[in-house]
Amino acid sequence: MARPLHVAFVWHMHQPYYRDDLTNTVLLPWVRLRCAKDYYKMPALLDDYPAIKQTFNLVPSLVEQIRLYLDQPAHDIYLELSQRPVAELTAQERGFVARWMSESSQSRRVQQYPRYLELVRKREQSWSNDPAELATLYSDDELRDLQVWFNLAWLGPEVIDADPALAELVSKGRHFAQEDKLPVIRAQMKLMHEVLPKYREVQERGQAELITTPYYHPILPLLIDLGSARAARPNMKMPRTLFRHADDAREQLRLGFESHLSNFGAAPRGVWPPEAAISEEALALIGEAGLSWAVSDEGLLAGALGSDLHRDSEGIAMQPEVLYQPYRFQRTDRPVDIVFRDARLSNLIGFDYQKLEAQQAATDLVERLRAIGRRQQAKRPLLVVIALDGENCWDSYEANGNQFLHALYGRLSGEPEIKTVTVSEFLESYPGRSELGGVQPGSWIEGTLDTWVGDPAHNAA
Repeated sequence: MARPLHVAFVWHMHQPYYRDDLTNTVLLPWVRLRCAKDYYKMPALLDDYPAIKQTFNLVPSLVEQIRLYLDQPAHDIYLELSQRPVAELTAQERGFVARWMSESSQSRRVQQYPRYLELVRKREQSWSNDPAELATLYSDDELRDLQVWFNLAWLGPEVIDADPALAELVSKGRHFAQEDKLPVIRAQMKLMHEVLPKYREVQERGQAELITTPYYHPILPLLIDLGSARAARPNMKMPRTLFRHADDAREQLRLGFESHLSNFGAAPRGVWPPEAAISEEALALIGEAGLSWAVSDEGLLAGALGSDLHRDSEGIAMQPEVLYQPYRFQRTDRPVDIVFRDARLSNLIGFDYQKLEAQQAATDLVERLRAIGRRQQAKRPLLVVIALDGENCWDSYEANGNQFLHALYGRLSGEPEIKTVTVSEFLESYPGRSELGGVQPGSWIEGTLDTWVGDPAHNAA
């Protein structure tokens, strides 16, 4: 039998730090809501597919907020206004609920529930964001329905299907009572309690690798030296005083490493550089921090090699041995292996497969992987890295991406030509051999750092 193609899925789980520690207030609800919809579901899916292995990047600022929700409850504005009886809401609070708990009518999460869509369209058709006008837009009955639907729509379909009380609320649809909020919030909090133990469980049984990120998710090349952005754009206008704080970058890596060790009981081997942004200085600090590998984007590999990575008419890499191998960067005595994601395959999951039927999308990805495998000629096996955000893309999929993921994992479980692995598992047998020389600072957005510096607003900030 031909050697199987090795494939590593790397899912990036991330949220900024939304907690105001001075007032003990959670300003935005996305940690709680993403736990209910995405963060538990992704590792839990592996229970049904023991042959599938994954790598999860858990950003420390996300992990810390989950722990704080459970250990040190804070004033969660969205949660408290959701739970409060409508009759007790002030005019300002009614306006807040009307404005911020009615999402876009273009959201699949809204469109799948007729009553939620009806309420959202009423707000959109009002053409007003004036809090005073929004305070009187909805009747008490409508506003209560909005409180429930905003929270209920963020529960994954597998959660609703498994809970008769939640399924009954979906069937009821409207005219909710105050007590109808209880099973929704109870389900959210239950999932928050289960998220971190679930990741630790899949790690301990060897089905997943957990990796980290600099603590607050800063972009290391810019933290080390803001002037590094000029490497890709020599004529970029910069602030009068350039920010240079390599010690801060070093501390962000240390904090991320220590947080991960504390929360998951094992030191991380890998790191997801924020925005896949790397530079020679950043890679040296990553090695110094005790991390042995990093993931970045194929565009930065092309820049380091000084040549484009050509693809055929089907989008398959014409020289797979160039993209699908780990590279070694060694400036000090702590080498770092770098794996570069296939941006085309990653973006198909991120932006395109949501438009296809689940089985069709899964088949397309598997066939593309098989085509890459058939081009294996090197003596060493190839590693295809598919790396992307592990939560945002599912918002645009039917059933929150569950049907696609089940179809994909089912196909891969019985596919002899493809073997899913964690990144460290592959590197233990096949560490980087090709030395990567010069690395031009850049990110996965066009290989530059333009998104974060160079325009008047960012420079002023």
